[in-house]
Amino acid sequence: MALWLDLDQLATYLAMPKSTLYKLLQREQLPGHKIGKLWRFDRDEIDEYIKSGGKKAPVGDKAFENRKRQSAS
Repeated sequence: MALWLDLDQLATYLAMPKSTLYKLLQREQLPGHKIGKLWRFDRDEIDEYIKSGGKKAPVGDKAFENRKRQSAS
């Protein structure tokens, strides 16, 4: 079962400022799921991402991926 973290919990878990996490999210360099206006993070995905040195592709919400595809067209 997945353990979901919000942005405040993730900042504490990674000992990073929220501003840095927002920048990583904007650059699509952090695996996260946007639900409405809120971000949620699967701790297992975060652990895997950290272990891989941040080289793994982020996991995003479908709406964001669709917007990205539409803007590329």
